[in-house]
Amino acid sequence: MIAQSPDLVSTIYEGPEYYGENILHIAVINRNIELCRLLVDKDPTLLSGRATGRFFSPDGAFGFGEYPIFFAACTNQKDITEILLEAGGDISVTDGNGSTVFHHLVKQGNLHMFDFLCEYYSSHREIYDPTKSLPLPWKVVNNDGLTPFTYAAYLGNEKMFKAMLERRKELQWQVCVENTL
Repeated sequence: MIAQSPDLVSTIYEGPEYYGENILHIAVINRNIELCRLLVDKDPTLLSGRATGRFFSPDGAFGFGEYPIFFAACTNQKDITEILLEAGGDISVTDGNGSTVFHHLVKQGNLHMFDFLCEYYSSHREIYDPTKSLPLPWKVVNNDGLTPFTYAAYLGNEKMFKAMLERRKELQWQVCVENTL
């Protein structure tokens, strides 16, 4: 069907409930790895599609953000997340509330994917921020004035808060005893 009508690939839902949802969003939710791969190969612009309808709003039934990469990460689909990243998916983008995928992962309590994306970003930072002048995506302040770390505290998500606190620690000083014989 995609071969016969390639223009259908870029079609979005236009009703107010699901506005902006595209075929890649649907493929991610249906966990269809091969279709996700085919779609991003066919039309990489699908990666930047924003689902902004009421259903996808922060107060809506589906609180996983707006972008396909947010959907994949928040539903714990590492394989599809990797496909989207390799195709140019951007984990530094923010949604309409200024939240990154890291804010959404805190809300979901998904520490595994949070760690995976932190490691991915750190090892690919030159792609996202060649001058290293932007804040790290897990330090971005959203429109509510919260970073993912402060959002975890705000939500009372102790598991995420403690894990992020552990990762933020830095050794300030150390006493070393020299052993001489």
